[in-house]
Amino acid sequence: MTITELSIKLGVPTSTLRYYEQIGLIFSGRQSNGNRTYDEQQFERARRILLFRRAGVTIAELKQLFSNNMDDTTALKMLADAKRRISEQEKELAETMSFLEMKTNWHRNHKANYSEK
Repeated sequence: MTITELSIKLGVPTSTLRYYEQIGLIFSGRQSNGNRTYDEQQFERARRILLFRRAGVTIAELKQLFSNNMDDTTALKMLADAKRRISEQEKELAETMSFLEMKTNWHRNHKANYSEK
């Protein structure tokens, strides 16, 4: 697939993919016209990178992990830290959802009370 197709499939700008390639996290082939091509293996690798990034894993950590230069103890700590960050985000989202539900109910009640007058 082309860089544009990969970008659309992953929901990221092509510049992000070019950066990941520039720093050696993903790799592309080239068409005869020079355009980048990515196979399913690179799609999956890029998808995993994006999941790690969403969890707050740094580029430096990813470079170490993907080059197989990360020992198990370090990898386990990185994963535990990422899981902790995700857990914190889940709590923040739950709090936000609760607030939005409260405001929705308030406006429904306000509208109903206002309509009765």
